Amino acid sequence: MKKIIVTLMISMMAFSACSSLSSKPSKQDVKDGYYKMVTKSDRGADIDKDSVKKATDCIIDEIYGDLSKAGAKVFAEGDEKGKGTQKDLDLLSDASKTCGDKLANK
Repeated sequence: MKKIIVTLMISMMAFSACSSLSSKPSKQDVKDGYYKMVTKSDRGADIDKDSVKKATDCIIDEIYGDLSKAGAKVFAEGDEKGKGTQKDLDLLSDASKTCGDKLANK
């Protein structure tokens, strides 16, 4: 489980500043893109994909309502070099910890 959380945390390091967008991608698009971003990372190859899926679903469910349009677009596009807000980074960090604890206790 620690590998999954570490991998998810690595992907959040790409977030920094933000730009405005016209519409927010759907929650499912955000989940799909974030899953792809995590699994295509260098550490994604040696982790259990089912566990990543569960963690991704938990994290995006936790943050989607508060996620900026820019952050949602970065995730939906699986853009590791994309830009989101500091708030997005903080949300991702908190949700990663919360979901890590939830999934570890199952």
